[in-house]
Amino acid sequence: MKICLVTDQHLGGKAGSIILNDIQKKFYTDIFFPYLDKYNIKRIINLGDLFDVRKNTNTYILEKSKEFYFDEIYKRGITLDNIIGNHCTFFKNTNKVNTPSVLLKEYNFNVYDSPQDIIVDGISLAIVPWICSENYEESLDFIKNTKSQILLGHLELQGFEMYRGSVNHHGLSASLFSKFDKVFSGHFHHKSSIGNITYLGAPYEMCWSDYNDSRGFHIFDTEKRELEYIENPYKSYHKIIYNDSENNIEKLLDFNTDIYYNGYIKIIVEKCNNKLWLDKFRDKIEKSGTVDIKVIDIPDNDKEVLSGYESNNVDDTRSLLKDVIIALDRPKEEKEKISNLIESLYNEASTM
Repeated sequence: MKICLVTDQHLGGKAGSIILNDIQKKFYTDIFFPYLDKYNIKRIINLGDLFDVRKNTNTYILEKSKEFYFDEIYKRGITLDNIIGNHCTFFKNTNKVNTPSVLLKEYNFNVYDSPQDIIVDGISLAIVPWICSENYEESLDFIKNTKSQILLGHLELQGFEMYRGSVNHHGLSASLFSKFDKVFSGHFHHKSSIGNITYLGAPYEMCWSDYNDSRGFHIFDTEKRELEYIENPYKSYHKIIYNDSENNIEKLLDFNTDIYYNGYIKIIVEKCNNKLWLDKFRDKIEKSGTVDIKVIDIPDNDKEVLSGYESNNVDDTRSLLKDVIIALDRPKEEKEKISNLIESLYNEASTM
């Protein structure tokens, strides 16, 4: 039997953004459900953070999410298992009041707010939802005593990247899970694996932290016990290097802008000899239906600054901080120390 594993869907994310809702709809309509239909997959396990906002519900987003996601699951007769993540809980100290239970009652989907074993296709799976103060001891006892060899959860583990380039130093030690053959987890949006533990990653881009970082979902084969990754081809965040030193205006404007619809764009100006050409270049991209577009001028021949903009940014706040540090008139070694300090402070603040 093949099971679909998906996590950190964050429906209603970015403060109920209609743009993000459209991006999510396109993924599920064009990629997700056609794949499930093609291979007749009848079970989905969501590993947490199905919804983004724990405190209130955007009625419009809920209606649209039901139309393109939950109704499509229900009419196909697919079983949906929801593991509670930290974004699903109304209270921080308990999982009992959560968005999947409250908002999806009419579908009769499965919701797991406490650790337990479930049987799928004759295989025992250990389910561990978000570990909070109320279920901390219960969860550790369960992890220690369960006989299941495969664990699925929404875990915060030390040593894994939350976003590409940003390692988490809080939470549980990965050594607590050494007894399991395989551990699959949600929570961190960057897909990564260390030993027997795999963070599955989010299914689509939601902020600049996701730029140039693969997104998608997984299929787990219960017979072969193998995990297959299905990549989402759609991108929402784009960086474009502009250089008109070796081009004419016709060549500069000879490109397809369809991929930039509903996109967030950074045009990084490496070389600009003609401001009018740059304006036309920007206008063509903007007319494709972009959400946001920024033009960033790079000092002439400053390779360090250019490489900084070409690299992955962790999120909007981190991106701004890195931009400021890169532009400082300081030795490279000093800027690296400042960057490491800022990163440490930001990570600490984000967990408070």
